Amino acid sequence: DVINNAYDKLLPNESKVPMAAPQFLCQYSNISECLPIEWQDRFTLTLWNPTIHPVTHHARVPVTKEYWIRDPMGSIIPAEYIPIPDTTKNISGRKSSAQNQYIFTILLPALGFSTYYFEVKSFPGNSSLPEFQASGAYVFRPLTSKTQPVSTTRTIICTKTETVQSAMIVFNEWASQEVSLFQGAPTVEVEWTVGPIPIDDDVGKEIVVRYDTDIESASKYYTDANGRQVLERIRDYRPTWSYSVVENVSGNYYPINSRIWIKDGARQLTILTGNNDAD
Repeated sequence: DVINNAYDKLLPNESKVPMAAPQFLCQYSNISECLPIEWQDRFTLTLWNPTIHPVTHHARVPVTKEYWIRDPMGSIIPAEYIPIPDTTKNISGRKSSAQNQYIFTILLPALGFSTYYFEVKSFPGNSSLPEFQASGAYVFRPLTSKTQPVSTTRTIICTKTETVQSAMIVFNEWASQEVSLFQGAPTVEVEWTVGPIPIDDDVGKEIVVRYDTDIESASKYYTDANGRQVLERIRDYRPTWSYSVVENVSGNYYPINSRIWIKDGARQLTILTGNNDAD
């Protein structure tokens, strides 16, 4: 309470930062441990520069969740989210459950301080405002454009008969995929099974299948519109207004009822849905 009361007096009233968050004292940051901030949805990092000249500092913050980080003016800053080395995690006496850390560059004024604001990454599940829209049947809003594999290992079981050649790929206990090529068929069948998706870490997950190809599509792709017609799409572009990229994944997401394809002058890759529901 003493730290927070003192900080409230130092923080200027005209601060543009939209959220207030408590301050904690971390005495074991040298071993990547700060127990008071673990599992917090919001907290602040304040660094003091006792020298008479500005300094550039690279901050390391151990965390148990993924966060947006805002500078003193309230703008989101770039930060690297990387694992804490095992040599640090295995230090005798370390009690922290943090497995990862944020690293980012900050500028400290002479004989002054800078405060950075951490807010857990999430899209609240309501539609009161456009920025609060959560993922759903027709909205896809992952927190980041960076994908992560559902597993670093997999088991593959191959089957070959006169009718079909198939490969069952088991990633883990909740995600698998079967790829089948039937005799005489011009297509490959891909069937995936997902669930229940684990949320023990209190983080929701979007599971996707990604197809890689060397087709030179010029950023164009084609989707059906409710199964009735096909529309040309161009990544990060809208034909009727000047489009500003804010969320590059959700901004290029289109639910499809029957098909989507990309093509160049010689080849085409088409994905057909296996049922009548929009995918």
